Amino acid sequence: MAANTRDRDATFQEVLERQGWHRPAALERRAGSLPPWELDSALRLSLALAGEEAEQDLETWRRAMYREGRRRLFPRRFEAASDPVAAVASYFFPLAAAVLRAQAARGGDRIAVRLPFAPLTADEIAAWPAGEEYRRLLPFLEEEGFLVTLTTAQEWLGFSIADHVLGVTGLCLWIGRQLARTVPVDLPLLHGAAIGHDIGKFGCIGAEERAIPRLHYFYTHQWYHSRGLLDIGHIATNHSCWDLEPIRLPVETQLLIYADFRVKDAAGPDGRESMHITSLGTAFAAIRDKLENLDRPKLRRYEGVYRKLRDLEDYLLHLGVDLDPPGFATRPVRPPRLPHGLEVVRILAGTERPDRAALATGRDLLTTARLFSTAHNI
Repeated sequence: MAANTRDRDATFQEVLERQGWHRPAALERRAGSLPPWELDSALRLSLALAGEEAEQDLETWRRAMYREGRRRLFPRRFEAASDPVAAVASYFFPLAAAVLRAQAARGGDRIAVRLPFAPLTADEIAAWPAGEEYRRLLPFLEEEGFLVTLTTAQEWLGFSIADHVLGVTGLCLWIGRQLARTVPVDLPLLHGAAIGHDIGKFGCIGAEERAIPRLHYFYTHQWYHSRGLLDIGHIATNHSCWDLEPIRLPVETQLLIYADFRVKDAAGPDGRESMHITSLGTAFAAIRDKLENLDRPKLRRYEGVYRKLRDLEDYLLHLGVDLDPPGFATRPVRPPRLPHGLEVVRILAGTERPDRAALATGRDLLTTARLFSTAHNI
């Protein structure tokens, strides 16, 4: 049973009512007494609705719901669920959607709670070429329970994928909305690609799981392509920083790569690693220190990727873009130094003579060249 779209904004009791499920008074009381921000609460209610015995620690059923979430995303990769699992899942996914709303309302330190997924506004969707494809994407995310599966992977299995995906998505949208005032950034294309850029990780099974960093691009492509979401899927699939060639990449791809680079695991005050939105420089150091088989050629290639991302970041700063979403301040970055009064966009648009660019000298000359190159690529 697919989740009703309105369940995204409903409490447990409202979901029970809207779905029309049989609910004895005892079950109604239980729905009101369980913590609405815990996935286990949704699971316990689902087991009761399906008439299944709940284990003390729920571990078997947690794994069953996680596997069912993956199966919904990649039905050809997994065998059909057993009747008991299918019955519990039909209740669990709508109820778990209410949990995500309760978590966002309650707040907390996790990125996924602070930057919950919210569709673009109707005006934003209508304003860009990818709007119609984006409209078709949203029901797939809802009906297949993608956001719920992200959360089960993080809360029940200990992965940080929900914080990463929603951090990347939130950062992309924060920057993209600002940049779109100056540069034509297709927001539905960017937002739809960001939310699903790592969806392919759920399609890797068996021995493939050891190669998720390399294989998930393929399954991300499969997910979008099989649903006819070709344009958004193209951006989502091509988010590898190693293929960062700005001259042939759309601005939406460059922004996705930039955001993906910056949302990384980092040690907190207690020494434990968790997902953070970091500065570009901090992310560079963290990824460099984790690279496998690091030799001089690989390091040079990685440094080249960083320089291209830094050029993009400098151009964003030149255009007055705030790099950090509210509440996620990182180490301040100074805007690039250019000849006084030089505005790259106005010169490219032909509304300002290029005199200031032509007369740049010293360090200003190199910075000016980098920013004009980045602007031309976009």
